[in-house]
Amino acid sequence: RRHANGAELGDELRRWLRGEPVRARMPGRRERSARWLGRHRRVVAAGVVVLSATLALTAWSRHAAGVREERARGWLDQVAAEVDAFEDRVGRFEMGEDVRRQLAEQPLGLIERILADGARVGAARAWRGRVFALLDRNDEAEAELDQACALAPDEPATWMLRGSHRLDRYLCSRGAPD
Repeated sequence: RRHANGAELGDELRRWLRGEPVRARMPGRRERSARWLGRHRRVVAAGVVVLSATLALTAWSRHAAGVREERARGWLDQVAAEVDAFEDRVGRFEMGEDVRRQLAEQPLGLIERILADGARVGAARAWRGRVFALLDRNDEAEAELDQACALAPDEPATWMLRGSHRLDRYLCSRGAPD
């Protein structure tokens, strides 16, 4: 705060020399901030625009991710049903490689859509590994299931499918009945 004239400044100096409290003070944070904002209006406006755009893009991105996640969840339910039906047909009937490959096209097509969408990639790769195992492409199945567990370590379905595959391979190598 400034003094109006020299007399006020002299009174203030005498108070200071006597050790009495002075009336003049430094401007507080609020006052300094208000002055800075007033002097730098363009910088403040640009900052508000950038902050608003960042918040809007973040909100849109989270919404889009939620939509992708929901869509992938529906597709994964459909994939699980398709793979179960495929596994049931493969288990009940003796069929050639070509027939099994044709039956696998439907679930593999759905899995490719999920992977292209970019959501729930770990779960989709786990299901693809399961289909590969049903097609007796065990090395590819193992690689897919390992990758699925690496991509989605918190997804129980990936670990379950991987464990099921490894157990199947172990039992087949031991000659155990199905």
